[in-house]
Amino acid sequence: KNKIAKSGIIIRHLILPNNQSDSYDILIELKERGFLKTTISLMSQYNPEFRAKDFNDINRKLYFKEYNDLINYALDLGFENILSQEMESSETYLPDFTREIPFQF
Repeated sequence: KNKIAKSGIIIRHLILPNNQSDSYDILIELKERGFLKTTISLMSQYNPEFRAKDFNDINRKLYFKEYNDLINYALDLGFENILSQEMESSETYLPDFTREIPFQF
C-alpha cells in the first residue's frame, strides 16, 4: 500500500556495465533458492568515479539496453516484485560531499 516498504526483505543488486552475465547468474541463483516472491531492487545507478575510468570494463555508465534486458529477464524468470530505477539515477544518487547536503533529491 502506498508503495512504502514497512517490513520484509529487499534484495538489492547494483548492475555494472559489461557484466550482465554475472547479473543473469545472480537472478538464476535467486530463483533456484526460492526468492521469486521476494522484492528485488535492480539498480541502474552505477557511476564510474575515481580510478574506475582507467578500467575498460567499468569506465562507463550502464546502457539502457543492458538494464532493460536484465529487467525483462527477471520478469521472464518469474520474479513478482521488481523495483527498477530511472537511468538518471546514476546522477541523482551521486553525493557531493563538499556540500552541506550531499544528496540533491
